[in-house]
Amino acid sequence: MRRYQVIMLAFLFCLCVPAGSALGLNASSLGAVAQVPAVTHPAEFPLSDVRAAIDLSTADPWRVEYYSGKDFGQYFATDYESTEFIYHDWGTSGPGHGLGPDFFSIRYERSVYFPETGCWKFRVRSDDGFRLFVDGRPIGEEWSNGWHDIAPEVDPLSAGNHQVKLEYQQWTGVAKVELRWFRCQSVMPGAPSDLRATARSRTQIDLVWSDHSMDESDFHVERSPDGSTGWAEIATVIPPSYNDTGLDCASRLSESPQRRRLIHNL
Repeated sequence: MRRYQVIMLAFLFCLCVPAGSALGLNASSLGAVAQVPAVTHPAEFPLSDVRAAIDLSTADPWRVEYYSGKDFGQYFATDYESTEFIYHDWGTSGPGHGLGPDFFSIRYERSVYFPETGCWKFRVRSDDGFRLFVDGRPIGEEWSNGWHDIAPEVDPLSAGNHQVKLEYQQWTGVAKVELRWFRCQSVMPGAPSDLRATARSRTQIDLVWSDHSMDESDFHVERSPDGSTGWAEIATVIPPSYNDTGLDCASRLSESPQRRRLIHNL
């Protein structure tokens, strides 16, 4: 049996504020109110990227091999990624490294440290196919065209380092792959925090917040004209950030990233 726990982080801001003034943000989660540090509207709109920090628990990077064809045809390149989990949403652009947007395959592999012995769940979402291995043993496979979302378990998995390998194939259209892992019996995480808003222009605000869980499915961003009524979803995102564009400088908006977390009821 599974249930969804929704955590809301809400705040108010006004786009047309004098340069250099502070915007006070209030965050609420499960009825408890916490103050979020004020955000300063810059005198000039920065063009630098706004990125959430990557939390690494190991120095081992992913070894990433790129091939043409959906079944590892011609080898093209090897690269390395220093991220804890895997998340790529190429859309219809392709992964680079000399490959086009269709009919390619990628192999990710690295040693991962697991701090506790027990049941571990591996969440894979991909478009198109994937194959997942732990210590050379296949634990999940959907080697076919289309969207896939599964979460196989390894029980027990001993504490220590284990070799994790993910193979991905792209047919045509949208290309996307995500891998993360977490304990099977999860506990309720803290609410999202450290919310930051950066004005990129008079019609765009970039939102970034800190994620305190590894097994949420996604974040849903909603907008309201007054902060209490008329809420409407404007985006569903996986990384804890969103670029809100096409805004009216004369408007006053309220936005709330909602976090959905999948919990097992035993």
